[in-house]
Amino acid sequence: MDCFSRIPNRLKPSYIREKCREYGSCLPHIRPGGKADYMVIGGWMIARRLAVLALAFLGLGSLWVIFACLPARSDTVTDGVSVYRYNALPLRFKSGQVAILGRSGYLAYEGEVEGGAANGNGVLYAPGGDLVYRGGFSQNQYSGSGERYYPGNILWYTGDFMENQFDGEGTLYRENGVIEYEGGFSKGQKEGHGILYNGSGKQIYEGSFQKDRIVYEEMAGRSASEMASLYTGRRMAYTSDREYCVFLPEISAVYRAYNGEETVDGEWTVDGIYVLSQSICLGGSLLENIPQVSGAVGPAVYEGNTRLTMPDAVAVNRAGGQEDMGGGVRMEMTPLFEDCMQVTGYDKEYLMYLYRFDTADYLYTFFCTEKNGGFFCYLIEEKEI
Repeated sequence: MDCFSRIPNRLKPSYIREKCREYGSCLPHIRPGGKADYMVIGGWMIARRLAVLALAFLGLGSLWVIFACLPARSDTVTDGVSVYRYNALPLRFKSGQVAILGRSGYLAYEGEVEGGAANGNGVLYAPGGDLVYRGGFSQNQYSGSGERYYPGNILWYTGDFMENQFDGEGTLYRENGVIEYEGGFSKGQKEGHGILYNGSGKQIYEGSFQKDRIVYEEMAGRSASEMASLYTGRRMAYTSDREYCVFLPEISAVYRAYNGEETVDGEWTVDGIYVLSQSICLGGSLLENIPQVSGAVGPAVYEGNTRLTMPDAVAVNRAGGQEDMGGGVRMEMTPLFEDCMQVTGYDKEYLMYLYRFDTADYLYTFFCTEKNGGFFCYLIEEKEI
C-alpha cells in the first residue's frame, strides 16, 4: 500500500484516538533509559523522545498560527483586494489597499495601509455597517481631510482632522442634518474665526471662538451697527429714560449701550456685555467659580452687596430663566414694539453679591448667589484707554 492510500485510514477518528493513547502511554517513560536514548545537538545531549515531543508541539503551534493569520477571502470585496482579520499577522507587513474584518467578522475598514496601520485614505465602518469616518488616516488615526458621521450615516463634521479630533477648518452639523457651525477648530473644539447657525440653519453670529465658546470680549466697544452685523439672530430690546440694553437669546448674552448723540457719528455704542453662563474662559482655561477666577487674574478689586442697574436686572432675570420677567428682580414694563419693551420701573433696592476683577484690557463683574462660590452670569466692560 503506497503512502497516498494510507491517508484515508490515518484520518479516521479511531486511528487518531489509538495514536493519542499510544503517545500518551509513552509520556510516563519519557525519561531516557540509556545513552542510546540521547542525541547530541550543538554539544548538548538531549533526550530523543523529549526532542520529538517538543518538535511536534512546535509544528502544531506553527500550523495554527499560519492558518489563523492567513487572509480571509470574501466575494463581496473588489477583486484584487485582500481581506484580513483585524489581528492577522500578515497584515502587519502589508502595504496598499486592503479590507479589514472586525472581531465579530464585520467589515471594519476599507482603504490604504502601511506597516499594518491605516495610512492614507480609507473608510471606517461601525459593526452595523454605518459609516463612522471617511477620509485621511495616519497611524490608525483620523488625519488630514475627512468626514465624521453620526449613527445612521448622518454627516456630523467635514473638514480637517488631527489625531482623531476636529482640527483646522471645518463644518459641524447637528444630528438632524442642519448646519451648526463653520470655521476654525482646535483639538475638537471651536477655535478662531467662525460662523454660528441656529437650529433652523440661519446664520446668527460671526466672530471669534475659543474653547468651544464665543469670545464675547470682542463685542465690547462696538457700535450698534457693528453689533447688528455680528449678531443676526432674535433679539429683545429694553429701554428706559436713561438706559438701554438688548437680549440676544441665541448666544445667551445681553449687551448694554449708551446714547451716541455726543459722538461724531451719533451711533449708540456697546459698553458692556452680560454673558449668561456659569463658566468663563480666561487665560485659555475654563473657570467655574470665584476662587478659580482669583487664581487666574488675581484678587478682586471689589466685592460686596450692590444695588442693580436696569441692564443688570434684565441680565439677572434672563440668566435665571425668567423670560417673562415674572420672577427674580421685579420689573414693570410696557410693550413698545414686538421686540422692544419700555421699562417703567424695577426694584432698585434689590441687592446682589458682586465680585469685580480688573485685567489689562477688561473689567469683569460676576453676579453670585453666595460668597466665594459659583456665579450665574458676568459682565464684561472694555477699559478706557
